[in-house]
Amino acid sequence: PQIPNGDITRYDLLVENTVVFTGLQFEYSVTLLQPFTLYSVIIRACTTTCTDSQVSTVVTNPDTPVGQPVPMLTALEGPSILIQWQVPDNPNGIITEYRIFRRELFNVNGQTTFSDETLVAIVDDELFTFDNTSLLKLYTDYQYKVVAINSVGQAVSEWGDIRTVQGIPMNVVPPAFHSSMYNSLTVMILPPVTPNGVITSYIVYRDGVQVAELSDTETITTITNLLPYTIYYISVTACTVAGCDTSDTAALRTGEFTPEGVSAPVAVSIGARDIVFTWIQPTKPNGIIISYSILAQTVCPQPTQPHVTPGSCRYGTTTTVYTGPGDQLTGTPQELTPYATYQFFLLVANSNSSRRSSPSIFYTTDSTDPEIKDTLSVRRLCNTVTVDWANVFHLNGLLKNFEFLVNSQSVDFTTAVTRTVEDLQYGAPYEFKVKAITSVGSVEQANFVLIETAPHCVDPSLTTPSLTPNVTVSPTDDATISSIGSIIIIVVAIIIILVLFLCSFLFCIVVLSSRTDREKYRTQAHTPLLPPVDNKIADPLSDLTLQESLMLENRSNTLDISSARSKQSINSSLSYGNSVRTPPNHRYSPRLTLLDASKILHSSDVDFSQEESGFRDT
Repeated sequence: PQIPNGDITRYDLLVENTVVFTGLQFEYSVTLLQPFTLYSVIIRACTTTCTDSQVSTVVTNPDTPVGQPVPMLTALEGPSILIQWQVPDNPNGIITEYRIFRRELFNVNGQTTFSDETLVAIVDDELFTFDNTSLLKLYTDYQYKVVAINSVGQAVSEWGDIRTVQGIPMNVVPPAFHSSMYNSLTVMILPPVTPNGVITSYIVYRDGVQVAELSDTETITTITNLLPYTIYYISVTACTVAGCDTSDTAALRTGEFTPEGVSAPVAVSIGARDIVFTWIQPTKPNGIIISYSILAQTVCPQPTQPHVTPGSCRYGTTTTVYTGPGDQLTGTPQELTPYATYQFFLLVANSNSSRRSSPSIFYTTDSTDPEIKDTLSVRRLCNTVTVDWANVFHLNGLLKNFEFLVNSQSVDFTTAVTRTVEDLQYGAPYEFKVKAITSVGSVEQANFVLIETAPHCVDPSLTTPSLTPNVTVSPTDDATISSIGSIIIIVVAIIIILVLFLCSFLFCIVVLSSRTDREKYRTQAHTPLLPPVDNKIADPLSDLTLQESLMLENRSNTLDISSARSKQSINSSLSYGNSVRTPPNHRYSPRLTLLDASKILHSSDVDFSQEESGFRDT
């Protein structure tokens, strides 16, 4: 001190009134001070008492700022973000400026990524707020940080998070086609390209009329009560809390369906075998018409024919008689039957299905000349021939009559379809013709039948049924006729040989009573097999000396043997293969007569010998 007033015993150094040093030296370094801070310093000199110096002040040197707080962020409409901050906890100098940085957050597959940092503002030390509106997106996550700068360095805050406010959706996508039926459309809702917030609802419109409202989680909806194969304009409105925006319209078409309003075709020209039809499009095609077809069915009643029995008509099968492309409205069915009544339908088809016209329409084709479709059917029985022409002609018009000709001579005009000619000459060729005469024209069919020469005709009622042929002869098949006649002759010869063999066998086992009887037997055994047709038979018993007769009577299946001297009744079954038994020690010479269908086949004398013991069978 300038005036010590005694011995100085110590010096005290007080910084901010705190003793930081005591001693007799004159210099001391005070540490652990804060940068860029004003401190008060006092020196105290002590003898027995102490005296303080005046207060001195000193400011420590600046240093890097420390403790810049995270900025406070507020999302505003616009979108914009209000940024507020404070000075660093330890500025450590004079803050010359603040710098504000921003980056955008992205969520990619659950991973958060960041954009590059963007310096959005440099603010002097007097401002602590900034309203950022540049290049911000609605409903987007951002991060901000503040950097405080002094003459030595800078202090950087942590990132602050903020999400901008929601806005009206932008770039709303039109509904996408999902599927369709003939009366409905199913559409898929896609999120907007720029939602600008949380979508709260979707509103679906059909032709400008609201038809559905969906939540944000519903992505598919079906619009019903639509018309088949019709274009509808569908749009969707996406909404957030900030508002709504509507997409452009999407033109969507319902599916095809069975055509409706199909009218019957109309005939513009009718012929014998074809009809020219015209028609109009269905009132509701319900799709793209790909074809038109005409269906035909013969119906009842058909045009009158004198040889057709009333009530014999049958409906025909429905067949397709014409098919043409969907852009053609006229067609001509071919190969129709002349003089026939048809029921016609128009069948309209699109890619979905087809539908008949309702009601149908009826037309009768014109008449034309008759035609031959088959040969006459000829059946021969002895010298009788039956000719059948039921399936020979296509009349193609109203029948007047059939002319039946034998050897080119007209013998009958009739509307019947069969004719029997009797008492023909054996071995003579006959030509049979039938001419069909209609209201339009006529046509003639001929057959030839040759009756083979034979002395007698074998009546089928006297022979085995399987050996009686029914012959159908074609007009010119003479070789076939000859072959059939040869077969008949061979069969008849075989039958005669078998009968002769049987008779010879019976002759060998029967002991004849007399040579006269045997000669008579031989003579009668070779009589013709076939008797006259006359059923009246002369009495063959008049020349017998024993005056015996054998009479076959249908009395309870009893064979009655009668004679003038004795009478015995023997019960036997009246069938082929049974025999007549005579008792021993009796001699009879009855005349046996075998009858079949009241026609005599054969008769002979049989001698039953009495020398034979027991019964003899014949």
